[in-house]
Amino acid sequence: KNVRNFLLLPYPKSLEFIGVIHDIQRLQKNFDQRLISRQIKKYFVLNDYLLHPSSRYRLGSFYPIFFPPVEKEACPKQEGELWITIPGRIEARRRDYDLLFRTLEAHPVEKSTKFILLGGGSEKHGVGHEVRLRIEEMGLLDQFVMWENFVPVPTFHSYLAHSDYIMPLVSLQRNEGLRYNQ
Repeated sequence: KNVRNFLLLPYPKSLEFIGVIHDIQRLQKNFDQRLISRQIKKYFVLNDYLLHPSSRYRLGSFYPIFFPPVEKEACPKQEGELWITIPGRIEARRRDYDLLFRTLEAHPVEKSTKFILLGGGSEKHGVGHEVRLRIEEMGLLDQFVMWENFVPVPTFHSYLAHSDYIMPLVSLQRNEGLRYNQ
């Protein structure tokens, strides 16, 4: 909302705004984003997969690898634990949790392996709730770390820094929910 309001101010035509967008679908479906896009005609996305040739905006990609130092906090990682982190909000349309669950059913992992779902979304409804229920059904609650709401930046970076592996778990299909027993 702050960006939208800022960009609704009058600016000289010679001033060019360029944006970074995380969710490319916002360019098509979000009213606030359409208002923002009156000023921003060029966007960067965070990887080549998000480039869409039929977009009416000029899109480019970049891979951010240098980050400013951030405050970190202590993590509860125990000696001998293996952390596999899935960063980002719990959403079925972006991540294939079914694949993860099917894989864990077919190939159980050591109890010392922890899956860090490093994003909010495990509240009492929606996909996050379904993911939590599935984890409970599988008896893996001790092997998963989840947050109900937004993960504070220092916490996010601390968990990421202590992770052994990053698993994007990118879904190539648009899932509306979890598909158990498939």
